[in-house]
Amino acid sequence: MKKIGIIIPLLTLALASCNAPASTSKTPSDPSTSDISTTSDPSVDAPSSDTSEPYIPSGGSSTSDSGSSSTSAEEVTLTFVTNGGSYVSPLVVEKNTSIEKPSNPTRSGYHFVSWCSDYTLTSDVSWPYTILANTTFYAKWNEKLPIKDYFTTLLASYSVKPSNYIPDTMLPGYSTKTIASASAVDYGNFASNTSVSSIDYAHGYGEQWHMVMDNIKQSDTIFNALSVVSTITSTVTAGFNNYIDSKGDNSANYNTTVGTYGVNISFSNPNLEYTISWTNNAFDTQIYMNMNVSTQVITVRIQLSDSQALKYIIDPRNNSYSFAIRYLGVRRAYFEVKKDKSNVVTGGVYEYIGIDGSFNLSNCAQFTIDDSYVSVVGDKANSLIAFEGYICEVYDATTGLYLGHEVQETLSSIQFDTLWFSLNKITGITSFKMTVGPTSVTDKITCQINGNTSANFTSMNYSVLNPSRRYDIELRKFYYYYKDEKNNYVEAKASIPFLFVQEEKLSTLSTDIYTKNSVSVSLNVSSTILNKIESDYDALVPQYIQDKQDITVAYILSFIGEKHTIA
Repeated sequence: MKKIGIIIPLLTLALASCNAPASTSKTPSDPSTSDISTTSDPSVDAPSSDTSEPYIPSGGSSTSDSGSSSTSAEEVTLTFVTNGGSYVSPLVVEKNTSIEKPSNPTRSGYHFVSWCSDYTLTSDVSWPYTILANTTFYAKWNEKLPIKDYFTTLLASYSVKPSNYIPDTMLPGYSTKTIASASAVDYGNFASNTSVSSIDYAHGYGEQWHMVMDNIKQSDTIFNALSVVSTITSTVTAGFNNYIDSKGDNSANYNTTVGTYGVNISFSNPNLEYTISWTNNAFDTQIYMNMNVSTQVITVRIQLSDSQALKYIIDPRNNSYSFAIRYLGVRRAYFEVKKDKSNVVTGGVYEYIGIDGSFNLSNCAQFTIDDSYVSVVGDKANSLIAFEGYICEVYDATTGLYLGHEVQETLSSIQFDTLWFSLNKITGITSFKMTVGPTSVTDKITCQINGNTSANFTSMNYSVLNPSRRYDIELRKFYYYYKDEKNNYVEAKASIPFLFVQEEKLSTLSTDIYTKNSVSVSLNVSSTILNKIESDYDALVPQYIQDKQDITVAYILSFIGEKHTIA
């Protein structure tokens, strides 16, 4: 009987332990989630509408109608690590439950990308997800790119023109450089005695700088097409901003129509593209703008017709601007300009004239601009037959006034270096009359000075063995600008007299002229300006000769490229 007494208490204890509540572990599988607290409310058996805390079913036993007992199903926890985003409540569910993707968390300045099953964010979760064990998911984010700000920057920067790099004094229309009309510089071929003081050297530009301005002016005719951008900017910007606000990633492909203009704005990091297309006089016209948001380089291409297109690139990394133009079937040109940290501007213009398939290098120029001077070098437009000539002009940057130029001409390997000055810089010469003008064979003229009608102005040979002239007076083209009745700036040109002297004979100029003409003269040019003309000529002409063949027609056409195709 003692044995039975012992057995009964043991059985009683065993039965009591079977009816005790079961214990369930809720610890997340990843230690990084240990700071996320979970709570359970044993007074309820279903989750409430407030999901800010996880629902964890209570443990215990249940009895069926037949009186038999059963245990609850195995539960697992899905924990969300939002990596700086808004809180997402853990889920406590039965094992093998299929879970739908929860609402995306939010994070200021970021786009939510996906949930990942690994903390290195390399394995995206596929939804719905069947959970088999305690699991942790990690939020992957992309930093929001300020696409709307990029578009604003593009719109604020696209309209830069070549002329923005050039001093106002060196552009058509500068207030103190314009003339009243073309008649103001009509000197009647100087057939009558003309006072030197009445010859306009102050408002004109020489042949080299005129070529630079001519390319800028012609490019402006195509730049006028950019007015379309301003016309539709407000409408396009409002629609694009709404479109971006509605997206959840860092891409864009926005299409709209504003009046007759078709618009596409696309963004695929790092390139923001803005394309405007329309039909103009039966031609398919397009403006294409691109900004690399990493480098801030802006590219703009304007296609007015099959034969007229322009493309330019603005590169803030080296403060440079390059553009190329295809104008009808006869002209191809390239222009480049750069400003360094000292505000010194350097650039070049390369122009080809001809017909498709047969172009010749017509005009080239390279220039340097600092706070004091503008120097421009290029081919001498009216070199004599068999001569190869280059010219370096120098201007006062603050006033635009012509200061002088030097010319290099070569014949049969003999080089001639001549300094040229306006007659108003030659003290002692007060009037000018031309009796025989230049011909297609020679630039030489016959002229009289100071009202002397009995004798022509006479030059002097360089030496007994060298018959080239030490000095003389010749005509050179000067270019002027005036406003017409529509307030457009119109070009006028005049051939006006300049005195040249071979550089090596400058020191004897006064003596030489007096010897041959019995006229006392002197050069009224400061040593500073004279040194500037000579030093820039020595430095810029050789560099120009070396560089001018680098820009070819093939390069220009490649730079311009073809019309943009919208993906």
